[in-house]
Amino acid sequence: PCAMGLATPTAVMVGSGVGAAHGILFKGGDVLEKAAAVDTVVFDKTGTLTACDLKVTDVSCWSDTISADEMLELAASAESESEHPLGRAIHAHALARSLPLRPPHTLSAFVACPGQGLSCKIGDQTLLIGNREWLDRNDVTLASEHEREIAPLEATGHTVVLVAINGVLSGMVSLADTPKPEAAAVVALLQ
Repeated sequence: PCAMGLATPTAVMVGSGVGAAHGILFKGGDVLEKAAAVDTVVFDKTGTLTACDLKVTDVSCWSDTISADEMLELAASAESESEHPLGRAIHAHALARSLPLRPPHTLSAFVACPGQGLSCKIGDQTLLIGNREWLDRNDVTLASEHEREIAPLEATGHTVVLVAINGVLSGMVSLADTPKPEAAAVVALLQ
């Protein structure tokens, strides 16, 4: 009993130390013990498995009242002060295309919801930019034809950012990232 009483905490402490040396932190010894039962690992791929060098690959406008460039201008203007990699990539894409963006001081009522999206007003237009959950939470729904356009992009690893203007789904911006060279080996090792 004494040996087990000393060996178990020592093993947990050593395991935590080895994990920390490899950049893996455990909240406590009980978490390390529970790790033995893990059968699924979920990654936030941006910057973890990918190089975090996001590029816009597609812009689709589903509105009859504005062009794809105008929609991108509004979305990029809203993302101008963004700290999120997706927002920065959208903003950089619009700048590279020399689109006339609104200055940050023209944005009002800015709200960011981590992991979902943002909302703001630019002039008399209210923008919602984000994922399905964010738009759904704000009573904007996707039609089946939009889902059919989005599904193949997401199936190939693209991230789709939806854009709604004045409560109406207006389009989407698709982004892709390059996998880190070691990503496949890391995932294979975990399997």
